Amino acid sequence: MFEFLRFAAVGIMGFIADISSFYILMNVCDFVVFDARAIAFIIAVIVTWLGNRLITFKGANSEHKSIQLLKYILVALTAGAINLFIFNSLILWGIKIQIAFVSGVLTGMIVNYLGIKFGVFKSTV
Repeated sequence: MFEFLRFAAVGIMGFIADISSFYILMNVCDFVVFDARAIAFIIAVIVTWLGNRLITFKGANSEHKSIQLLKYILVALTAGAINLFIFNSLILWGIKIQIAFVSGVLTGMIVNYLGIKFGVFKSTV
């Protein structure tokens, strides 16, 4: 349970990094919205990878960092795609936007957690 709470706390740090870098790229650096979003996503993934590596799953860091980061990015992209799939599907089925949004986010979060726990930071003990 505490591991999942640490994972969620790292996710909040990632969200702060995501939204603040997106805002800065859009409003200070004059980036196009899609470029700013892509770069902010990458920044958030790196922040959460570091946080999960150092805080949530600190006992499972035996793999080379670059390989681990690539696996982490793949899991994040997969979880994000599932999040959007659930959201879009529920919208098409006439479900309220708020329910579709929360359902997508929660499903993506669970997929992300399981993928990271068992695919990226799996214990080699």
